[in-house]
Amino acid sequence: MPSREERRARNEVTFRSANEAIVRNVGTSTSPKMLPLICECGSEDCLEEIELTAREYEVVRASPIRFAVLPGHEDEDEDLLDAFDRFSVVQKKGEGEQIVRELNPRDPP
Repeated sequence: MPSREERRARNEVTFRSANEAIVRNVGTSTSPKMLPLICECGSEDCLEEIELTAREYEVVRASPIRFAVLPGHEDEDEDLLDAFDRFSVVQKKGEGEQIVRELNPRDPP
């Protein structure tokens, strides 16, 4: 049975994959347009919308272990790096960090 950290990391990667498709199909790095993305928290029940520009999303995605989440959706298996009105940036650590690195769609193992 997968650990709690593994389940959360896999959920985050699933939401990230959906957001990658949205950014690829709708956004451009120079557009100030807000994109309706999915909160990338690890909660299985969260499907809440989060808004970022494509540029903001690319800054988060510069590291494979960082995720954009709604404020208050941070978890103890993450470090809070930045907090803004619309979103927070968290970074995975521990077991979850290794999993999201391995499942990074931009840099497959």
